[in-house]
Amino acid sequence: RFVELIDSAEARLRGLLASRTITDVTEAISVVVELRLKGVPAATKAFDQVLGLVWSRQASIKDAAVEAFNRMHLEGHDAASAVQSLLEMYEQGCAGGSWTYTHMASVQELIQQCAQKEFIDVKRAIPEFVEALKSPACPMALRALTSLGVANAAALATHLPKIAELMGPSGACGGKSTAEQLERAGLLCQLLQRLYACTANQMSDETWSHMWELCEHAIFVVVKCFACGDVPAQWFSTAQCAMDLSFELSMAPKASGALQQCPDKLWEQVLRRMLCGVLGRASCSAEIVGEMAPICDGEDPAPAGSDAGDVAGDIVEAEPADRPSVGTPQIGCVVFIAGHLALRVLVYLEALQSGLKRKRLAEEDARMTEQREKNSGGAAAGKKGKKGKKGAKDEDEEANNEATSMGGVGQEERENDAFLELAESGIIYGGKSLLDKIKPLLFACLLDPVMRSQPVLRRLGAISLCKYMTVSKKFCQDNLQLLFSILFPKGSTGGAFSGACTEDLVPSAGNNAMGSLMEDTTLRQALLVAVGDLLFRHPNVVEPWTGKLYATLGSTPGAEGGPGAELRLTALLVLTHLVLNDMLKPRAVLLVRALWLTAFVDEPTAPV
Repeated sequence: RFVELIDSAEARLRGLLASRTITDVTEAISVVVELRLKGVPAATKAFDQVLGLVWSRQASIKDAAVEAFNRMHLEGHDAASAVQSLLEMYEQGCAGGSWTYTHMASVQELIQQCAQKEFIDVKRAIPEFVEALKSPACPMALRALTSLGVANAAALATHLPKIAELMGPSGACGGKSTAEQLERAGLLCQLLQRLYACTANQMSDETWSHMWELCEHAIFVVVKCFACGDVPAQWFSTAQCAMDLSFELSMAPKASGALQQCPDKLWEQVLRRMLCGVLGRASCSAEIVGEMAPICDGEDPAPAGSDAGDVAGDIVEAEPADRPSVGTPQIGCVVFIAGHLALRVLVYLEALQSGLKRKRLAEEDARMTEQREKNSGGAAAGKKGKKGKKGAKDEDEEANNEATSMGGVGQEERENDAFLELAESGIIYGGKSLLDKIKPLLFACLLDPVMRSQPVLRRLGAISLCKYMTVSKKFCQDNLQLLFSILFPKGSTGGAFSGACTEDLVPSAGNNAMGSLMEDTTLRQALLVAVGDLLFRHPNVVEPWTGKLYATLGSTPGAEGGPGAELRLTALLVLTHLVLNDMLKPRAVLLVRALWLTAFVDEPTAPV
């Protein structure tokens, strides 16, 4: 009877975890932990909610969540038993299907916080997790190692040779199925990114060698799966992680050669051959390969004997002779890689600009220091001279300093203009740009009725379109109407966006196509977030369209639950984020509709 009463109080207990009163939350966390330790079923979902409290801005709530995690899985355990407890926790959460990516990210943060507070012995735990790579719990061990690497990067770096032996090209722990190989390669890239961020300036030659070897292996796994026509859902996240890692490593002091220092050329070669595989070698040998130059570069992308050319040749050799016919996922792969490559090249250019600025400032500081030392030495030698000459010398020194400062400002402005022009017109525009040639395929995923009927193609096409728009202001201006026509399909009636004005949007290509867009909640949620990102990147271009965003909070009777509620929740989160960051002026309609939403019976919307 007591257990039944506790079960009936689960909703109230979870409500206290979301309370605005700090003491209510901390006391509720303590109760949940006690019930969970005693095995009360009602505390299972409540404890999953406790995991997310590690992101709280209130230090006391965050500390309570970390302490709760420590009591559940680490307290009273040695390193080996603590590792086993964490792996079992991962297995139960993932196998039960109740965990999302948010839960796994929360657990990684909790492990990191516990390691920093020395609730777990990192030096002893890392070897245990490395040994766990040999078991089926390999993905969970990689996630835990990523968290522990932040707390003690040096300890993780010492075990990188063993990780490379197990997970590298000749390793036995890379996974059996294609999905396993891609998942583990993606998690390994995330681990290496975190390790590089912590040890970039103190990295040994051996660590760098293993890190680059694993990066190459991840790229090879991505391309091999594409070439074989086996493209599960894990392919896209792994491809993104591998590209991100290669661009991060290119900024390392130990990077050398075209392959390591020019990731844009490497991935353009990969994309070029993927496009040839989709279009057919005969049709693209002269049209694509013979005509295009590398992104933002007029030189040959892969000279004979260069590293980039050799790797590209290895990738082509990876394609089987009896290659299957091209399917929808492979077309989506090309579109996805094109969009993310454009975004990464933009970030790469900004990183180069920042590095150039730091170098120039360091040179100016050294020159100013040398000048001051020279002037002070001259002043000491000329103390016996006339006082009138001292005033003239000071004036000359001030004039020189002012001229140097003005020259530095002018140089910085010229550099900013040059990089801005390069990003605006050199990445996705121009007859020699590969990414420019892929635009027709990108637009076909959204405008062609047959291709748009495929959920994978229209989602990847829309996301890549948003990435292209992030890169170029001109492209954003030209295609903003298309983006809003997908977000608010013309002819839609009812639903969460019945109040949106769609008279000026692109006409529909068919009722079936528009119906598929209206039903694709995932796509429209992603586009709502993308519009918020575009408003940060190009505020003057997107601002005239922001009035349509407020219409996303509208509804019609009977639309309180289901996809409409999820879209309203996403819209509310995006709008409040924009308002709180001063990117959007709050209007009365936002307050009215937000207050109106609190009366909804829909569980996710009402608390927000």
